[in-house]
Amino acid sequence: VTLTTWVDFDGFEGNSTSYDNVLITCGDVGTSSAVNYPYFFNVTSTGRMRLWWEYGSNSNEDILSTSTATIPAGYTMLSVTKNVATNEVHFYQDGNLIQGPMSYTNDPSGGGSANLRLAVNQQAGVFDFDGKQDEVRISNTVRSQDWLSTNFNSISSPGTFYTIGPRIMSGPAPDWCY
Repeated sequence: VTLTTWVDFDGFEGNSTSYDNVLITCGDVGTSSAVNYPYFFNVTSTGRMRLWWEYGSNSNEDILSTSTATIPAGYTMLSVTKNVATNEVHFYQDGNLIQGPMSYTNDPSGGGSANLRLAVNQQAGVFDFDGKQDEVRISNTVRSQDWLSTNFNSISSPGTFYTIGPRIMSGPAPDWCY
């Protein structure tokens, strides 16, 4: 899975390890596996990215980066990939690897009755995201760093993504008027 969003933080809530500043979640409150979280993506107040999910009946897997994202004034693209074939998580900012691979043991399970939410922690309103969010993308494919970098460049700096060559004329233009 790949989760990507453009964010512009107005402020941060919580502390360096809490489940604050929620970006993308899918799950619901409860202890039944039907409402398990397949994913919960957030950023701590110190810029550490987190991806966690639930498996079984109320057990969870929690991956917290030790490296921090640089949170600029203005928009930045934050991404996380989770590869269930290799059991690895990677965190990215603006298409650049922040940290990874980070290993995990258990894949998510359940969540068939889960709800998708953006910028909201359904368990506690005090952990909501404070800022603006744009271009949220959720993919069931693990995107490569090259793909994420290209995506970032195509949106943030289109001139670095493509070039327009000079106009080429080879003889007279056809006469389309009859």
